[in-house]
Amino acid sequence: MDPPAIPHITQGFYPLPNIIETYTRHVLNELVSLAEILPSMSNVDKKRSILDWLLRSRTYTIRLLILARWVHFSPLVHRCIDVVAFLQGQKFCYQNLVHVLQTIRFQMSFARLRNADLLTALDLLSTGTNVRLLNAPSSRTYVLPRNEISTKQVLQALRTINMILRIRLDLHEVIPSPFRKFVINNGRCTFTVPNEFSISMTTNSQDPSSNTSYFQWFAVDFNFLLPNYSSTPSKFKQLVEHHVNEQIALRLAEQKPILPLVYNIVHKFCIFQRLNLLSQEAFQLSRQSWLGHLRTIYEESVPQIRLYYWPQLTMRKDGKVIPSNHYICLCAETEDTPALEHILSTRKSNCEYEHISLKAKWYHNDELETISLDASTSTQVLLLKVTEMHARLILGQIQKELHPKIFSELTDNELKIRLFDRDIIVKVNSVSGRLVLLSSNSPLSPPRYLRAAEKNIALSSQSASQILNRLYFFCIQTELTEVASCADLSSVQGYISFPELAFTKKIWRRKDDLLWILSFNVETMDWSVKLVNFTGQIMFSQGISTTEGSLTIESFHRLAYLLEIQSLLYDAQSACYERRISFEYLPTPSKALIENNYTPFVRTGSLSIHMPTNIADLCPLVFIRAHDGFIIFEGRIMHRPPFKMEVETFGTCTINWKKGRFTVRGKTFNDFEQIWKRICKVVSLSKTNCFEVNLLTLRFVDFTYLKQHKFRVTIIDDGAFSIYFFDPESPFQLIAHYLKNIFTDNAHDMQPLKIIMERTKGILEAQQMGYTVLARSLREYRILFSARQGIQVSLNRFGCVLQDVYSLMSSAVKSESSQSLAQQWEPCQWLNSVWEGDLGDDELNGQVEASPELHLLKTMKTADLSAIIKKILSIPRKY
Repeated sequence: MDPPAIPHITQGFYPLPNIIETYTRHVLNELVSLAEILPSMSNVDKKRSILDWLLRSRTYTIRLLILARWVHFSPLVHRCIDVVAFLQGQKFCYQNLVHVLQTIRFQMSFARLRNADLLTALDLLSTGTNVRLLNAPSSRTYVLPRNEISTKQVLQALRTINMILRIRLDLHEVIPSPFRKFVINNGRCTFTVPNEFSISMTTNSQDPSSNTSYFQWFAVDFNFLLPNYSSTPSKFKQLVEHHVNEQIALRLAEQKPILPLVYNIVHKFCIFQRLNLLSQEAFQLSRQSWLGHLRTIYEESVPQIRLYYWPQLTMRKDGKVIPSNHYICLCAETEDTPALEHILSTRKSNCEYEHISLKAKWYHNDELETISLDASTSTQVLLLKVTEMHARLILGQIQKELHPKIFSELTDNELKIRLFDRDIIVKVNSVSGRLVLLSSNSPLSPPRYLRAAEKNIALSSQSASQILNRLYFFCIQTELTEVASCADLSSVQGYISFPELAFTKKIWRRKDDLLWILSFNVETMDWSVKLVNFTGQIMFSQGISTTEGSLTIESFHRLAYLLEIQSLLYDAQSACYERRISFEYLPTPSKALIENNYTPFVRTGSLSIHMPTNIADLCPLVFIRAHDGFIIFEGRIMHRPPFKMEVETFGTCTINWKKGRFTVRGKTFNDFEQIWKRICKVVSLSKTNCFEVNLLTLRFVDFTYLKQHKFRVTIIDDGAFSIYFFDPESPFQLIAHYLKNIFTDNAHDMQPLKIIMERTKGILEAQQMGYTVLARSLREYRILFSARQGIQVSLNRFGCVLQDVYSLMSSAVKSESSQSLAQQWEPCQWLNSVWEGDLGDDELNGQVEASPELHLLKTMKTADLSAIIKKILSIPRKY
């Protein structure tokens, strides 16, 4: 007969074709995703993404290649697995056979037959009756009656027993607190302790009120209720029931409560059974998944279990290697009765029992901590919980020893060290206890330098925090240098020292041999702009506020752009310092004063200055920022023109008269200073009360005098003024070129212009009466009656002087500027002889003072010069 075939084991195996198919789909999905996102990346990001994908794929491909090569030897390995499984099955069969034979032997002791009854056998064989057996005393005692017990009688007996048990428990029996919940049914009382056991007890006593020594309890059933415990073997049931009944029988003579004794026995048995199960699981773990990292010691004398985890992990102190002294101790411990339970103790909830519980004690670093154990806690769960707590202590100690400026975050089971747009994740392997370094960008395939740091931490005598500090600064310097070189920035040394890194460009060197540099502090993670000389002395420094974002080539371009902005602001600051203008740097909120929507990775501040001005309607506070190589000045004007005027552009200046804001874009501070002076002049001119303002611009201001004479004041680039009258017939055209000399940008100085125009109005109106008016200056005028006779009008601060003059042709005197003969004007007596001191108007006569000896008339400053001249011109003349 052929031996049976060895069964083939397939459980726990995965087919190689399915692995290859799954991996192929995974690679295809990653390639499709990569192809979708690559067009939106820069060249460096594309290369980096492709390289990361290749490294990850290479790792999995190598693993797949190892599996494919191992397939050649898999038949032999499978055969060995089948043989081992068959032998283990046969071993279990033999062990079960031994247990079955022992059970049969134990049960057969109760099935022994009595010695043969020869007398009864002779009666039966000879007479066919058993009269002697029926009349024997033993027959009436042990032989069952012929009448069968009915179901009704059985139920009645069970009800009676239930009633006896209920009365006994309610009125006479002392019940421990764990036995408070019980069920009485079918002639037995079942006490259940959750997650431990259930035991059924009954009695054969008829009197529930009898003393403890006369009321007989005995156990009839027992079951384990431990978690992860399938069923209670019959051998355990019989042992527990037998032991409990023996202890009850011994306790009857002492007349002590029975139920607390039963609970103490069975509860202690469950505690030790659970301790035994935990030890078996620990031994199994030490031979399988925790092989080499877990050492289990079971002490039967106590009893207790010691779990020495991470035995290969050592602590280094003062250069010496000290074995680790951390372990977990599982033991049964008796506690005192809680005070509250003792106070609330009653007969039905008694506290007089042994408070034994299973404790887990964690010894580490000469400290002791008690770990709470649930009913369903297994050895592996306990180990993972303790190792997680130990890992948290290790990571917390590493975080304390890290450099103070390194930003780190400690979570439940990992330490995150922030590095620009990614994190270096530090974990502790729960099984081996070694540190694991990962990158948040590629958690499945950490970079080579992280793997080297792991090995260095495991083998070096230095602490992990020191190695992580060096790793952190190395990563920062390496990445900054790499990305800066792609952004056309070069790393420079000698200007500033560690912990700052410097980057610059050739075009950032100034004519005065000063150099602008971008500085990054690896400790504070802050960027700053600095101006240094060839000896490294810092002439100017300004921080750049950075927000969270990825460190890319674009961000470096943005930083370089901000440095150029800061250099322009520094030029403006220097100009303010030279002119003794107060200034201050102000932090700019996000998206404030920004024309273009740049990436929010970096932002810089703006400069505020106080320009000198005495005009209340012009705010002296001006904000300066830089953009695209221009310095942008922004300010406010409180004055609003009464006429409709909105936005005006003048050169590099844009002014919104409606909102009262102006913006100047210039290369230097001088450009803004010229515009500022022009704005001051325009605003000052528009605030005058002497004239009516018709139109206000940065180029000119239009006025109206007496609702008749309209003229324009134009501001020239050199700061001078020009005046133009719109009406060509206006009498003021004669003195327009004189008026611009007395016109200023002060609103209070426009009064002289009005006074001059009022005092000269009567003189100049003589042109409209047909006379020729000559203006030698704003103070001297001549009204010609003929080619040789006229009136000379001289204005002074006291009033006016009128004198009649005539001209003599002199051939001896020539003008220096021309070859024509010059005319000499001398006084005559016409005005006095004709007028004789009377203008025919009492009011005008009071305003005029005659001086015949000097051939002139004098008027006061408040005199109506226009009326006087009109009156004089109306007097008949003799030529």
